[in-house]
Amino acid sequence: MEEPGKTTSAWRDSSTVAPPSDPPPLRQPSSGGTFKKVLGPLAIIGILLAKFGKLALVFLKFIPALLKTGGSMFLMIWIYAMQWGWWYAFGFVLLLSTST
Repeated sequence: MEEPGKTTSAWRDSSTVAPPSDPPPLRQPSSGGTFKKVLGPLAIIGILLAKFGKLALVFLKFIPALLKTGGSMFLMIWIYAMQWGWWYAFGFVLLLSTST
């Protein structure tokens, strides 16, 4: 068995760490930073529109029908909720929409 004082001094010697000699260099700002920051998101939006543009047009065609049906459902849920509460209103409108 080792002496208690001997292991403690060995531990102290191994735990000392030298500080770093020089800090890492800071990254230099890139040229045209504002220009790239503005055009980057616009380029991504343009690429997505080019890829999914036809799908977006098809979706936009059906928005008025979805707003009519969904809007009237939300309106009726709100009206019934004022009278009987949210759970009853949601259940009643859901029941009406599944039965028709």
